[in-house]
Amino acid sequence: MISCPADVLLMSCSCPPHVLLMSCSCPAHVLLMSCSCPADVLLMSSSCPAHVLLMSCSCPPHVLLMSCSCPPHVLLMSCSCPPHVLLMSSSCPAHVLLMSCSCPAHVLLMSCSCPPHVLLMSCSCPAHVLLMSC
Repeated sequence: MISCPADVLLMSCSCPPHVLLMSCSCPAHVLLMSCSCPADVLLMSSSCPAHVLLMSCSCPPHVLLMSCSCPPHVLLMSCSCPPHVLLMSSSCPAHVLLMSCSCPAHVLLMSCSCPPHVLLMSCSCPAHVLLMSC
C-alpha cells in the first residue's frame, strides 16, 4: 500500500468523485484505476462518461484513454502524439503524459529522472506529483 500524500495518482480505491488513484486509502482529488466512473474522474476502465480518464473506451473527446483513434487533447497510451495530450510513448512534446520519454518539466511520465510536478511510474516521490509507485 502507498502512503498516499494528497493530490497524487493512485491505481485503485473506493472511488470518491474526481480522484485519480493507483492504490491507496483514497484521499480526495486523486486518480483511480478502476471505479464506478463518476463524471470528470480519471479511470482505467469504465462505461466512458465524458471527460474521464479511461484505459479503454469508445473515445469521447477530452478523455484520457489507453488506446483510441486519438482525438486531440485526450490522454492516450499510444497515438501519433498531438501536443498537450497524455501519451504512453511518443517523441515527447512538452506538457504531454508519456510512458517513456526524455522527461521535459511538467509532463506526466511513467519513468524518468523525476522533475517536480510530473506524473511518474517510479521516482523518489516529491510532493504533489502523480506517481505509479512511491
